[in-house]
Amino acid sequence: MSESTIQVSIEGMTCSSCVYKIECEVGDLEGVSDAKVDLNEKKGNFTFDSGRVGSQDIVNKINSLGFKANLVNRFNIFY
Repeated sequence: MSESTIQVSIEGMTCSSCVYKIECEVGDLEGVSDAKVDLNEKKGNFTFDSGRVGSQDIVNKINSLGFKANLVNRFNIFY
């Protein structure tokens, strides 16, 4: 298993419901193990199995929800 964590900037969030929606929808993607979004920082951190889902899939999912997401950083963790 190759676990990666990405940080994504997210524009268009206005409230905690936006945060909840993103965390739930991205968290439901196969291979995503953790989804944390910070409304004040306008960023999200997502941990996933890169063998099952890609960073672009996560960005695309956020964009499909009506927000503007861009990859900020990627961290690889190998087990």
